[in-house]
Amino acid sequence: MLMNSYFARFPDTISKVASCVYFGSKRSLYNHHISKYFQANLLWFGIAHLYTKKHGYLPAKSLKWGSDNETKKSHRQSAQWAKRAPWVDSDDGFDYAQKLINKVLPPTLHVAGVSDKALAQPIDIQRFIDESGCGVQKLSIYGRQYGHKHDYGHIDMLTHKYACHDQFKDLLSWFEMYDQPEELLT
Repeated sequence: MLMNSYFARFPDTISKVASCVYFGSKRSLYNHHISKYFQANLLWFGIAHLYTKKHGYLPAKSLKWGSDNETKKSHRQSAQWAKRAPWVDSDDGFDYAQKLINKVLPPTLHVAGVSDKALAQPIDIQRFIDESGCGVQKLSIYGRQYGHKHDYGHIDMLTHKYACHDQFKDLLSWFEMYDQPEELLT
């Protein structure tokens, strides 16, 4: 989502990027799984704000809520964007979705895990795709039912020992298929 935000603000950079792969990337949460209501609505939108107030930042790593800590501002903005609201910057009112509506972005592979019930279900990723301009975008779901070695979740789609045989193999194929930025092809 941050990369697409960058493309919206700096459209001249789009032609310099050959392709992208996004893991569990969404903007807003549209799914209605019970885990989403607990992890996102209660923890992320509620209790996490209390932690940022207490510590001055969100200690997500030590709480085992994420792979990185977040600044107070970063957490506030990401929580705001994750809600079903327009994709508008809270600092300057920049409308990302409006800027991307007719932009052709680099070919993008979107990776989802079948066990990611709360933070990036296919419906959440598809909504992000829908507001991310036009161009080649593919959503691939990783889990045993699709012939993969593991039912991947939000974090282990990057860290699981079988990821190199499943999604990282596909990532390399994607980058090989789209290995030249548009500006070098024309």
